[in-house]
Amino acid sequence: MSKSFASLERSLQKAGKQPRKVAIQQSSTTDDQQGLIRGIPAVLLPYQQRWTDDQLGIKIAVKSRRIGLSWCDAADSTLEAARANGRNTFYLGYNREMALEYIQACADWAAHYSVAVELLDTEGKILEDEKDIIAYRITFASGFMVQALSSTPRNIRSKGRPGDRLRIDEFAFHDNPEELLKAAIAFKMWGGKIAIWSTHNGKNSFFNKLIEEIKEGRRPFSLHHITLQDALDEGLYKRICLVNGEQWDQEKQNQWVIDLRAEYGQAASEELDCIPADWSSVKLIDRDWYQIVTRYDLPYCDRFVRFWDLAATQADISKKKKPCNTAGVLLGYSTATGQWVVFDCLAEAFNPSNTDQLMLAAAVQDGDRTPIAHELEGGASGIRDSVHIKNLLNGYTVSGIRPQGDKILRGKNFITSSKNGKIFILQGDWNEDFLEELDTIPNGLMDRYDAVVGAYNYLSDGNVITEMASYFED
Repeated sequence: MSKSFASLERSLQKAGKQPRKVAIQQSSTTDDQQGLIRGIPAVLLPYQQRWTDDQLGIKIAVKSRRIGLSWCDAADSTLEAARANGRNTFYLGYNREMALEYIQACADWAAHYSVAVELLDTEGKILEDEKDIIAYRITFASGFMVQALSSTPRNIRSKGRPGDRLRIDEFAFHDNPEELLKAAIAFKMWGGKIAIWSTHNGKNSFFNKLIEEIKEGRRPFSLHHITLQDALDEGLYKRICLVNGEQWDQEKQNQWVIDLRAEYGQAASEELDCIPADWSSVKLIDRDWYQIVTRYDLPYCDRFVRFWDLAATQADISKKKKPCNTAGVLLGYSTATGQWVVFDCLAEAFNPSNTDQLMLAAAVQDGDRTPIAHELEGGASGIRDSVHIKNLLNGYTVSGIRPQGDKILRGKNFITSSKNGKIFILQGDWNEDFLEELDTIPNGLMDRYDAVVGAYNYLSDGNVITEMASYFED
């Protein structure tokens, strides 16, 4: 099954406007055979079983990371689509990888059940911002399907025949969860069912407000609460050992939990214990973590990017508020040493025309071999900005990057590298403003922070390697 799915993925990478289809099983399943399928197999852990057994119209789960809830939900969706009188399921994750993982899980469950699957295919392309998002679909011999869509709310407003099901994965981290829920509720009007599950994304998130409304009885939804400890008590680590071919013992499990919590650090309570974080009361970054160096003492970097956070608002003296800045960070990374260098940070509260001049001047200074990336805002305005920037910087490599999740969680790896002394700062007159902003995160402006975190994550994903010899030559 995995080989067939890998074949599908290779086809999708080459797909144009026409759908590509890959057969994954030629046999068929009769209605009688489908009628023998009863419930979910005991391979599911108790908390997974409770989730699949819950047939309320709208069910919500607040959960720890990586406890297999998406996987067990895929088991349920596969059975529903395989039945002769089954239902379609529509799945929404916030990125392409989640969609692929869910559809692959359905394909694997189909093989486990020995259920006939006619086709894995794509329905075509959905234009979202500047990217073509492929809608993945697995169709069963019953005629029903499981389909993974882009998470833009408008994409589900026309979906949902009577009885159809909707699943929203990591709901708190979608771009507009409130609008997504508004669009989703219509599924229930004609007998459909909605399942939403997520880890927390901050105390002030819409997801946390939704959970509080359920607890107070203001939303008639079913609520599941599954911490890491809950999952461990019901066999999670034993299952991890089984899958990895290892022997389980309590001492080994205890050490695994200690190591996991140490790796998550301050984020463990939110990521593992289902306690929404209140970042306003936590000092996340200390300016003393960073070493300012001259260009003669720099670690040699072989990977670079200029990353822009386009959040500029001009100063308003009457309101006595600091303006938001357009900020562009030039960051380098040494693949040999694992060290990072912030070469400069340009930050100004410009109007759009002056911002264009700043970005163009920086591109000329950095050279045409240095990739340029910028944070991609949602909606039509983000599309317009991205097209404008690509036209402005014609001849340079330019990418619009859609941020995923909470600002603080996006910066977790950057903060860890900072604390470990792996990030250096090139001496310059911009240093004080840069360090002052980082030192006040998350309670002050976050424009420079957004830019350096965006650059860090861009390079961490293994993007373009280039050279900037001028920083390392006399």
